[in-house]
Formats: sequence, C-alpha cells, structure tokens
Amino acid sequence: MRTRVYGEDMLGEGSIFPVDEQTITEPPLVNVPPHWFKIWGLDFGISHAFAAVLLLHDADADVVHVHHCIRLKGQTPLQHAVPMKAIGADVVVAYPPDGDNREMGTGEPLSKLYREQNLRMLPHSATFEDGSVSTERGIFEMWQRMTTGRFKVANTQQIWFEEFRGYHRKNNQIVKLYDDLMSATRIGIMALRLAKQGALGSGRPPPRSNAELNSPEAIRRRCDFDLFNPLGNFDFFAGR
Repeated sequence: MRTRVYGEDMLGEGSIFPVDEQTITEPPLVNVPPHWFKIWGLDFGISHAFAAVLLLHDADADVVHVHHCIRLKGQTPLQHAVPMKAIGADVVVAYPPDGDNREMGTGEPLSKLYREQNLRMLPHSATFEDGSVSTERGIFEMWQRMTTGRFKVANTQQIWFEEFRGYHRKNNQIVKLYDDLMSATRIGIMALRLAKQGALGSGRPPPRSNAELNSPEAIRRRCDFDLFNPLGNFDFFAGR
C-alpha cells in the first residue's frame, strides 16, 4: 500500500503491515479518561535497543491508542524505568518470555531487575489467553485492529512510525532489525486483557494492606452483581 501511495521501495518481500499509515494516525490525546485501560508493552533489548510502548484501551469502542514510546540503547533498568514512571508510574507492565531468563551479570531474572525499580511488572511474561506466545498471532491481531479502525497512533510518536515503515519480511521471515517498538507493541497487545484502569502521571498510590484489599467495599468494586439475579452470577473481572 505505501509503495503504491507514497512511491516507497518494497522492503525484502514486503511490509509486514501493508496499511496506509494515515488511517492509523491521530492527534495526541490530551485528556485521557481514567476509566480507560492502560498497559506498557516492553522489549528488554538484550542485544538491541530497549523499547517501551504505552497502550491505552478504550474498551467501550474497543480501540487501542499508542500514547507514548520510549527507545533507549546501552542503558540500565534504572535508566529505562525513570521515563516510564514519569509518564505512567501506576501502569502495569507486560514483558516477553526472555524477562524470566536470568541476567548474566546478576544471576537475577530480568523482570526482577525492573520490579526493583518499582515498575508494576505483571506476575509472569505475556501470553495470549490460551497461554500461547505466537509472534505471528500478535502481528495478525495488530493488523486486524489497524484495518478495522481499532488501532491508532499519536502523530507525535515519530520513532514508532519509523519502525512501522521499515518492518518487513525477507525470505518469508521477519527481519529482526530496528523492530524494538513493534515488538513492544505486540507484547502489549498480547496482554491487553490484563491492562488496568487508572490515571497516568508520575504518582503511584502506596501499597494497600490485605485488610483494605479484602474489605467489603474493595470486593464490591471488583465484581459486577446482577440485580436481576440476586442469587448469584458474580462476574469477577480477573483483576481488571
């Protein structure tokens, strides 16, 4: 599509997302509703750049908005965490399976190094609801959203669009170069069901005690009671 519209050269066997980028571009969101679900998608960048993408999910319209991107090279988890916490300190963080591998220098899992920076890492690496981790499935879900108006990217996120334009296949394989933000976005999409509501910004509420978490009011907020069936049918939102 971009080859025909903009005269760009085909990359390898073609773009992974043959989508006109104008159809997924939007002005940056100024006021983000607190009831929208938020999640960071992470690519640790063990042998390449670290990347983090902040996704906002308007569940009512089922539209995902790429709100902010971070890409850093040659830095530490501390340096990665600082800009993430400045933008969304209370946002949960999805990470790929290599986050459960032990880091050579410390012998600790990568994900633990980021937890120590007070990021809200999910308990386990990201999977789809059935436990699978297929890259192709993640790409397909992103493409489906792009082609149905349910995936938007702020026009200020130029580094995201740079990767988007260059994301391609060669010999029917994904070229794993300069795809850090694409990978982080895919991880966030994979774990989108685990996104949480809340406000953006650098503030983060203090941890609540078990008594607070198990109070009648806290339980009431975590469930949906069917007034027309008072004998049952509690629907727990699996943490959302």
